Amino acid sequence: IASLLVTTEVVIADKDALVRLFNNLISNAIEATEESGSGDPVKIESTDHDTQVVISVSDKGTGISSDELNRIFEPRFTTKKHGLGLGLAMVKSIAEQASGKVWAESREGEGSTFFISLPKGE
Repeated sequence: IASLLVTTEVVIADKDALVRLFNNLISNAIEATEESGSGDPVKIESTDHDTQVVISVSDKGTGISSDELNRIFEPRFTTKKHGLGLGLAMVKSIAEQASGKVWAESREGEGSTFFISLPKGE
């Protein structure tokens, strides 16, 4: 289950790449929530800033330690028992190719939020 709040702003980016980016973030959030057993929905929000649109994907999973948080966008780094550690590196690459950026905030035992900032289109 996900809750969604969307702005009506337009960004200029490759549609297929953005689908991969959000599929990865949402899948990770769902998996984190399922692993924690919280049952809380994944929350997706967008915020309109002057020249940017910021989209956040939040979960109530187990969270990420500060040591791991510093490395999560590195290729082949993973906190999971499965996977290759390429998903978040791909998310970072896609955001940067669209002249945007990605970052995360997390608290162990409380969950994580991933933020994507993309420039507004004209």
